Amino acid sequence: MGIDPVYSDPARPNQNGRHERMHRDLKAACAKPSSFDLKAQQHSLNSFVKEYNHIRTHESLEVRTPADCHDFSNRPYPEKIPKYDYLSTMKVMKVCQNEAIRWKSYYWVYLTAALKGKYIGAEDQGNGI
Repeated sequence: MGIDPVYSDPARPNQNGRHERMHRDLKAACAKPSSFDLKAQQHSLNSFVKEYNHIRTHESLEVRTPADCHDFSNRPYPEKIPKYDYLSTMKVMKVCQNEAIRWKSYYWVYLTAALKGKYIGAEDQGNGI
């Protein structure tokens, strides 16, 4: 699909400072303290999103709001991702409900919630990799 995930360690501002800063602001606005019930909490989250994206300017965006800078993609996103044909050298496995695969019948390897129920291809590269 041309979407590349960004891998960084959680709570490491030196790796992904903008994202960590957004989470800090979100916690300050909505989680400390949290609301009494789910409806109030959702209202608090919606207010934060509106302010963060449409009202508050960001220095990193040359004093503009994210909504001013965001361009919506015109690429179509399919409702269902087509099946992928893996190489014959790969072992095709289904990702379990626990978001992991069983490797060599006794190791559980966690992957991601995004792949739950999907098939993935793995290739033994030798030396345990």
